[in-house]
Amino acid sequence: TASGSQAMKSRQTIDVLLLEDQPLISMDTEASLRSRGFERITPLAALASATAWLSLNQPDVVIMETTLRGQPSCVLVSELQSRGIAVIVYSGANRSLLQEHTAFDKVPWVSKPAEPDLLVGAIESVLSRPLAKPAPCRVSGRDDQVRIGLPKFFGDIAGKRPAGDHC
Repeated sequence: TASGSQAMKSRQTIDVLLLEDQPLISMDTEASLRSRGFERITPLAALASATAWLSLNQPDVVIMETTLRGQPSCVLVSELQSRGIAVIVYSGANRSLLQEHTAFDKVPWVSKPAEPDLLVGAIESVLSRPLAKPAPCRVSGRDDQVRIGLPKFFGDIAGKRPAGDHC
């Protein structure tokens, strides 16, 4: 779990899930993290592959873009936080334009492009403090709150419900 005890882990043993759909950015980010001592990095580019991977794995931290192949990644935030997984948004998106995605409200945000040491600092920061209470996924203008679990999310990715309806 991501807690104060994670700060004691060395960079070589921190499991990082990198969710980025732009291949060059993904490769550059992964190379930057590796050059700073991170060895356990899993890069994925789509929500479906991330969901499948997360059903079998528990990373220490997830670094995510706000949208993966046209689907908002905010649907994963509450689920990750409820599992004790730290989340960092690493995006070139204008944060003010994503206000309707309330799941991003309490998540640290690193704007692209950023110096690699800024991203490393964000990783070390989120792993050294308790996680914020998960923000429920909400659709702007709706009063109901939608929380998802990974099994339900598999059906959503398969097209039974558009992912954009969740957050």
